[in-house]
Amino acid sequence: MPAVWGTQEYDPHRFLELLDWVMKRRISYVFLKLVAGASHPVKELSEALSIFKRVYDDDKTRVKKSVVIEVCSGKRGLVAALCALFLRNVTGVAVDVVSDAVEPLKELSSVLGSKLRLFMGIDVYSDEFAKLVESLRREFEYVVMVAIHSCRTLAVRIMEIFKRCQCDKLILVPCCAHPSWARKTVGVEIHGYWDWIYALWKYATEVLQLPARVEIEHAMLSNANAVIVIE
Repeated sequence: MPAVWGTQEYDPHRFLELLDWVMKRRISYVFLKLVAGASHPVKELSEALSIFKRVYDDDKTRVKKSVVIEVCSGKRGLVAALCALFLRNVTGVAVDVVSDAVEPLKELSSVLGSKLRLFMGIDVYSDEFAKLVESLRREFEYVVMVAIHSCRTLAVRIMEIFKRCQCDKLILVPCCAHPSWARKTVGVEIHGYWDWIYALWKYATEVLQLPARVEIEHAMLSNANAVIVIE
């Protein structure tokens, strides 16, 4: 296991750079309405901005008809909204099991039309979710899946659907662990956060045969800031 995986730190200055970037955009106030009232607005904003910046820096999203599917998006769909607002060739899709989105997200979706699509009330473990991803795979040239705080085997399911649907890129931020799954499936004992990241990486590379890598996103104001990238 690489030594860097045991490092837990974040850099507020990197978050402030991303915040400065979005605040300079003419319609940044539209997006910031989504963050207002969140349980932990600054933390959630830091997470969304850091993942969005990874999508923004991917040149393929500028030259191909692209979709960013935010899985487990919650009621606010922050990454999907950022992509729909600030990337010309990208459609943002927010998917979550919650039954309804917050009003600012619904208002934004009504203004942007099909460029920001909301799919609330969909369980990631359901066939409905798999069929949704398959339909988007057929519609778009370049398919990116992102997920922040995918707890326990949600992260596993997301990787499996990513492979099944032959998507192009996955940016996954796992959260709390499932120790019995890790022990049974990949033989990893979970004693902390980074053991869980290692177990998921091992499952992706050895079981699913996907070219996964683990990176640390210092712009996230959280020690749970590992990012599993597959492309």
